[in-house]
Amino acid sequence: MLDEIRHCILATDLALFFDNRPKLERIVDTTDFTWRNREHLQRMMALSMTAADLSSAFKQWDVQRSNGDEEKRQGLQPQSLMDRSLAHELPKNQVNFIKSICLPCYSLMARILPETTPMLNGAKSNLQRWQELADEASQKTQTNRIATTSTDDMSKSSLISPANKNGQPASS
Repeated sequence: MLDEIRHCILATDLALFFDNRPKLERIVDTTDFTWRNREHLQRMMALSMTAADLSSAFKQWDVQRSNGDEEKRQGLQPQSLMDRSLAHELPKNQVNFIKSICLPCYSLMARILPETTPMLNGAKSNLQRWQELADEASQKTQTNRIATTSTDDMSKSSLISPANKNGQPASS
């Protein structure tokens, strides 16, 4: 029993997920997954621990924020994902994280345990929201960059010596 507990605790190390996932996918793709096979069971236990560890990715949008608010009321530092004050920093990172880690995890879970499909659907829904925020942030950054470039160009042009009536530089 202690070995099982140790296995589950170690499985929360995300680095191990990157090794476990392709092996479990191969099992699912090439054989009939069975709970009676110890290797299958252990790999699924590890995947379940990863899925639980990543649970904030599929929480409803309003729940994510209210968790952070509650942690702040208790004097705790919320995870950056759940902290409204850091929302401007997160969208692009969250899109990449959900696409590269969470969706592959929950997709595999749903293939083996269809009852976990709501986790996958929740992550997809949150991915869509994060993508919208990332697109908005990117648009704002691009707009700010254009505005800054225009201001810089105007400043540079004011440094150029004025021309006389003939278009020739004025003499000093």
